[in-house]
Amino acid sequence: MARPRFNGAAATLAALVGGGLGLAVALFLRELILNTPAQVKPHTFYWWFVLFSAAGALWGLATQTMKQLERIQGYRRPPLRGGASEGGQDGSGEARPPNPGPGQSSDRSET
Repeated sequence: MARPRFNGAAATLAALVGGGLGLAVALFLRELILNTPAQVKPHTFYWWFVLFSAAGALWGLATQTMKQLERIQGYRRPPLRGGASEGGQDGSGEARPPNPGPGQSSDRSET
């Protein structure tokens, strides 16, 4: 089986979608502010469009890139609930003692 490769087109598409979402948020905020008594200069809105679009594009690119790199490297995330990582087991079938809290001793013979 061939090793999966990085898909630049998917990352670019994710960046475009993220940039579009950022632009939509900027347009929404502009309309919100224009319908208030606040006085905002027009070039401020321009920089809002640039900032929100760039942040959205970076978010989309970063999430798609990390998703693909995790898949390529075979990274396996532990399950959020259940599984061997919870329930006091480390995967070997033997129970681990619970971690002591603050002010508690890990030696059980004191109790």
